[in-house]
Amino acid sequence: MLGIFSPKGTIVGDGHFWGRAPAEKLGYAALGFVAKGPTWFPRADMAAALAAAAPIAAGHGATLAIGSSMGGFAALKYGRALGAPIGLAYCPNATVPMRDRVLREDYRGEVPRRDVAVMADEVPDVAMCIYDPGVDFDAREVDELAAVAPWLRRVTVPNVGHEVIRPFAATEVFGAVVDLARHGDVEGLRRLAQVRRRLPGQRTLSIVRHSILRRPMLAYHLLLREIAHFPPRDAREIALALGRHFLRHASPGKARTVFRAGMDRLPGDGELRAAWEEAGAVLAGPPAA
Repeated sequence: MLGIFSPKGTIVGDGHFWGRAPAEKLGYAALGFVAKGPTWFPRADMAAALAAAAPIAAGHGATLAIGSSMGGFAALKYGRALGAPIGLAYCPNATVPMRDRVLREDYRGEVPRRDVAVMADEVPDVAMCIYDPGVDFDAREVDELAAVAPWLRRVTVPNVGHEVIRPFAATEVFGAVVDLARHGDVEGLRRLAQVRRRLPGQRTLSIVRHSILRRPMLAYHLLLREIAHFPPRDAREIALALGRHFLRHASPGKARTVFRAGMDRLPGDGELRAAWEEAGAVLAGPPAA
């Protein structure tokens, strides 16, 4: 059985959670824990949830705790308590970020470190994390986790960004990851990661995202070449950010080209069309007197 920890924003409907659909298609029993906001799976809430889940976990036998980001934090923190001997975390945090602690009474004031951090005795005996070492905050969090749990094994996926889970999202790839993780096959995960990061658009997406301010012309050329391979949400976000950067720096022609590329990728997107029209108006200049 899989114990799947879903971060905020991954609820896909009543009774559903990230990972449920591929798990069902592949025949895995799965138990989902879902954060409905930036709550970071507080210990008190999880104690109740784990108690409720205990009969189900006992009946199936938890084998793997898995999650991403906030869910990766929870997979490592609560995987052992769930009974899973193996934990797999995508870009996990080692601690609850300070910016989110003020939102919950669970984390305010003087709280035990165990309430806000992954502790060594909580991490499953076999623990793996998948992350992009080029994302500074992810690399720092993994370093901190490795200091707490030296048996943590790393699978690095350069140049894909914080959303490192995306190259592994397809059902058949989800299944391959689960099978490799259940066998503790870190080298197999590393080989799979190298294949997935080379898919069209995966590496380029991160390069474009990080080049908008530093090297906008590189971002411009890569975006025009690769936008058809970007996920729609990323294509929209990057086209708007890059186009607006060119508008702010007196390049309305390039801005209009970027917005047009975004519109071609997402026909009917009102914000992209409005931005394209705005760039056109700037390009045309003020009306003649």
